[in-house]
Amino acid sequence: MLSFTGDFYTENPIHVKVNAKGRFVVNLESPLTDNTISPALDKVNLRMREDNFFSTFSPAPVAVCLANNHIFDFGDVGLED
Repeated sequence: MLSFTGDFYTENPIHVKVNAKGRFVVNLESPLTDNTISPALDKVNLRMREDNFFSTFSPAPVAVCLANNHIFDFGDVGLED
């Protein structure tokens, strides 16, 4: 069984209990990057550290969805990270 969650973003690790049978997919609301240079200077820029993401979810999701309005907040570098 595969379940889907809504948007996920956090600046710090948090405890999340996913009540799903089987594996799950997360809509990642920001890039996982340590890059601090953003080409989008006139908007709210979201980014999350990779270790925050993985320490929040255990077990890790089977996949993440990147189709959202913040995925390019830190340019191609943020997306590639």
